[in-house]
Amino acid sequence: MSSADRLKSSRLDAQTFLRVLGGAMTFQTFDDTPSKRGALSRVLYGDLSIRSAQLAQLNQKGAGVFVMVNEGDGKGRKSENVTRVRACFADLDGAPLQPVLDCRLRPHIVIETSAGKYHAYWLCNDLPLADFKPMQHAIAQRFGADRSVNDLARVMRLPGFLHNKREPFRTFIFQQHDGPRYSHSELVAEFRSSMDIEPVRVKRRPLSEIIPEGERNNTLFSLARGLVQKGYDAQAINHRLQQINAKRCNPPMCASEVDSITANASAYGSDGFAMLPHVLLDSPDWRTLPPATQAIIVFAYRRYNGNNNGNIALTWIDFAGREGFSQNIRSTDIASAPCKRTSLLRRRWGATRKPAENLTCSPSHQNGFRRLRQCQEMHPAPVSKTMTPI
Repeated sequence: MSSADRLKSSRLDAQTFLRVLGGAMTFQTFDDTPSKRGALSRVLYGDLSIRSAQLAQLNQKGAGVFVMVNEGDGKGRKSENVTRVRACFADLDGAPLQPVLDCRLRPHIVIETSAGKYHAYWLCNDLPLADFKPMQHAIAQRFGADRSVNDLARVMRLPGFLHNKREPFRTFIFQQHDGPRYSHSELVAEFRSSMDIEPVRVKRRPLSEIIPEGERNNTLFSLARGLVQKGYDAQAINHRLQQINAKRCNPPMCASEVDSITANASAYGSDGFAMLPHVLLDSPDWRTLPPATQAIIVFAYRRYNGNNNGNIALTWIDFAGREGFSQNIRSTDIASAPCKRTSLLRRRWGATRKPAENLTCSPSHQNGFRRLRQCQEMHPAPVSKTMTPI
């Protein structure tokens, strides 16, 4: 390839990268050489077609050419100037590239910034500004990338220009994937296991009566993840999300989109633990409870999050489809209907509040539930805890 062809290819790389990012651009130049000349430091705004000659001139003088990955307001290059997250990215800084290429969520662009060193970009369309830093940490943790690359106003090298540290190296697009941008829910589902989890107690907020466009995806995904943590299977989660979508989302999303949210939220399962007190597990009452009755207690403790004072509500759907449990619809059927070894009755209760579902047992299992109630009365609160992975 001739020098003219290389220059043309370099310009195309820069144009391609900026076109894929989309929106308004904020450019930054710094002196790449040890001289660190302040005259080469510039912040420039506008299209590449307007700034290309100036950027090329600065680059030839030894400046590195960078672009702010996230979209800005054209008034500065600080976090408060960022208006939209366009991509999450990783500066591998010598870490191996292959794990990135093998990622289930393929990076949209990989840039070789110097010999054997790469930057990888995952384009996104609805990542909240507040979630950008945790997501950057998660990606860096997954691939062994530079963890300091996490600020909203971060600039990265623009492909097609020379990297002037040591021997000049013309950066270029190593690989490109033309798939659609990833949603917030897809990114969280993929990188959640690497995200920093802080045990912070949060006050539960009631679900809005109307979930407007722009909040639907994130709201439903958050609800789905909460249900995963509580042990619901994908079918039960999807059933609930479809109902909420139909009743509260304005406008409702396609059913297939809700299916996708459920699948993403369920993909990695729960990462929590059920905490059971030793005094409960060691008690004679516990040992004599039938397995299905023990399952009810385990489900109840799984719902305990440290904030609900032990007030746990279990619904029929918590047990639907599980071996040993069946559903009776009317209390009048209990006496005559044939029951499995353990049956649950769905009943409405509450004279002064919105009806809710309560669980009782069939006559064939009344003795076991009596022991359950006695066991709960004897051991109402955790004393010494054991951790049971779920």
